[in-house]
Amino acid sequence: MVRIRFRVRVTLTLTLALTLTLTLTLTLTLTLTLTLTLTLTLTLTLTLTRDRMHAAFWNGGYPHYRSHYGADAAGQARWAQESVAAFSRCASNFSVASCALSFESLTRENEETFYHCDQLIKGMYSVFYRRWQAEHRRLLPLRAEEYYARPKAVLTRAMRFIGVAPPTDEAGWAPILSPMIQLAGSRPKGGAPPMAATTRELLRTFYTPGLRELLGLLRDEPDAAEWRAWSEV
Repeated sequence: MVRIRFRVRVTLTLTLALTLTLTLTLTLTLTLTLTLTLTLTLTLTLTLTRDRMHAAFWNGGYPHYRSHYGADAAGQARWAQESVAAFSRCASNFSVASCALSFESLTRENEETFYHCDQLIKGMYSVFYRRWQAEHRRLLPLRAEEYYARPKAVLTRAMRFIGVAPPTDEAGWAPILSPMIQLAGSRPKGGAPPMAATTRELLRTFYTPGLRELLGLLRDEPDAAEWRAWSEV
């Protein structure tokens, strides 16, 4: 019997050396330059000055004028005469612009004037137009009378001016040309009675200097000739 004996010696040496060097450099430079240019655009619709006064007197939303002076042509005449007299008195002591912009704050007498000549002053377009020019880089003056006669043409012009595409068919125009109308107060049946000739002449005389000034401000408008005809001065 033969015996064979084996002796095996295994020596295992494992050396693991792991060196990890991570260098991360992140440089983020963000430069943001934002330039915002805001262009204010204003469209304004002007009504013949004396017609605006006439409409205001008979407007259902302003019953206090008729209640105070009388709901007839004579009452309207008294209202116009008092308004013109009060404003002229103010303008003799201050500038026209100061009286138009700050009427009731200038004197106690002005403050006590019935409704502070508000409707008369609202028709002094030239005073306000200069300030609108200062506040708005783009202005589109429109005539109310032309809008009433040709609304689609005037609205098309206004929409293009403000960057809005006008409707392309009658279906698109329908809700614009036939909106829901809600009237405040009541108006005389059959419409407002005519203004007395003397009242019309009083207002024409009062507003003529301002209308001439307005025409000067509108002289570069493409429809300057139409503005001259509209003003009747």
